[in-house]
Amino acid sequence: MLLRPITPAPAPVPVPVPGGTGADPAPPRVDEPVSDLYPTAPPGAAYIRPGAVSTAPLGAPEPDGLGLIAPGDGGLSPLLWSGLSRGEAMAQLSRVPVGSPSPASRALFRRLLLAEAAPPAVPEGEMMPARRFGAVRVETLAALGDPAAARALAERIPGALDDEATARAVVDAGFVAGTPDCAGALERAKGFKTVYWRRVEVYCRSLAGDRAGAEMALSMLQDKGGNDPLGLRLAEAMAAGTPAAPPPDTGAGDEADTTPRIAGPSPSLTAAPHDPAVITLAMMGALGVPVPLETLKTLGPARLAVAARNAATDPLLRVTAAERAAQSGFLDVKSLSAAYAAVPAPAEEMARLETAARKERSPRMRALVTQGLMGAMAGNRRVTMMNLMLNQLDPPMLAGAVGAVTASMLDTAKPGPDSAAIAPGAVRVYLSQGRLDAARRWLDLAGRTAGPRMRPLAAIMGASIDTRAWGGPWLETVMGGGADEAAAERAAGTVALLAATGADVAPEVRGRLPPPPPPAGEAFERLDAAAADGRQGAVMLAALQIMGRNGPAATPLPAMARVVSALTAVGLSADALALAREAAAAQVR
Repeated sequence: MLLRPITPAPAPVPVPVPGGTGADPAPPRVDEPVSDLYPTAPPGAAYIRPGAVSTAPLGAPEPDGLGLIAPGDGGLSPLLWSGLSRGEAMAQLSRVPVGSPSPASRALFRRLLLAEAAPPAVPEGEMMPARRFGAVRVETLAALGDPAAARALAERIPGALDDEATARAVVDAGFVAGTPDCAGALERAKGFKTVYWRRVEVYCRSLAGDRAGAEMALSMLQDKGGNDPLGLRLAEAMAAGTPAAPPPDTGAGDEADTTPRIAGPSPSLTAAPHDPAVITLAMMGALGVPVPLETLKTLGPARLAVAARNAATDPLLRVTAAERAAQSGFLDVKSLSAAYAAVPAPAEEMARLETAARKERSPRMRALVTQGLMGAMAGNRRVTMMNLMLNQLDPPMLAGAVGAVTASMLDTAKPGPDSAAIAPGAVRVYLSQGRLDAARRWLDLAGRTAGPRMRPLAAIMGASIDTRAWGGPWLETVMGGGADEAAAERAAGTVALLAATGADVAPEVRGRLPPPPPPAGEAFERLDAAAADGRQGAVMLAALQIMGRNGPAATPLPAMARVVSALTAVGLSADALALAREAAAAQVR
């Protein structure tokens, strides 16, 4: 079966796509050689930009290839999936972990799934996969924690939600995001007979005040039995109750939890499951039943987001759940701020917060520091709180929701002599958050404060760099003037990443550093081969797998240099640069 470009379909449903959606302002030249000293591909590999696409008349596009991002938008090819069989593409999609703290990585994955392009071919003699490619795309979007985009894509692909696993993933994603689509869920429940849908019916009809409908769904649930006694007790409690008013103000102001509650009997949790379903956690929240510690310990980030919205859960447990969920992209910044605000703040501890924060790095301490900032009136005190928060952040936190909360704190400060101590951290946070203009406002002050250490960040932000500053002071600073092999490898990795972005690197820096060891492995082989052939989808899949669950911040710099070069080679330089900025901000000290 030949892969052919698809003809434009009717205008897609508009869904905002964060990051990397604009056309690349200056695509790389195809005749520029890869550096011999800092290779980002095996020797002899030639990266080739995708060729022109023919415009021969074609029939209607295959439904599974429909999407919300038009062909060509943001550099995405109408032959995005070329070179991959349908079964291989679905297998590779399943190997990309969800829950990355990286906004740039999530945006790249989201664009891959939303793009309208000819779907992967089914080679002659190979069986059609049991599941539809379009349904798998919708399900994967839902698993990323984006129910709105998943629903919009499902509306674009006829019959995508006839697949029960996909339909359930979309409904669950609504609970995870705190925006359950009960109208859609009830409509979909008509086509499925399993226990899950009866529980969803009980939940939605109870919250809507439809007592008769809830009792009918409960009756069917009871008839079906099942092996989830707690789920049944929760459903019985919801069907027996009536919608109650939101809980009283918790002191968090506009951030207070306003999740609807059911005034029904609270079931015993003596047999709480270690691995409860999303609908179970949603019912516990609606009934005001706290999630116990032993259950929280077993939950992944998506279900922790549901637990974190449960105002009845112990605040210290809740804030830990909220941070983990938010860092993986399953809880928004507003909800994380609400969890921070709900943590008890003893007056005696707040009085010695600076000392305590230097000894303890935890979700609880970050909550106290944010509360300390809210209560700080003097400018110096506010800067102190911001500095404490910056010192609480591990590199992967810079790009996630904790970094976003920190950036909102930094927004209340201005670069100046009194705020010099937070300038380097401000640049790193803003750059990781993709807020380039805000990072630039602090760059000059950060350079005066941190000296040569900020040079790589300045280079990746496009700032003019003095060659002499690169050649001597930077290397002396990062290597301590000695012959530390590990420090030299880190510096070489930094230079390789900068070179991959096209940043100007002084020749004397290259001459003093050994080339970083080239990353090896099956994913890199697929990355290089796909980049050489101009196969965008295969490059994106390999890049996402290489970065893994922890994103650019935790990926070795030589590996990130390979990823950045490959994405740039297939016309995705905006995505490549966003990932490189996150990597540099996390690695540069």
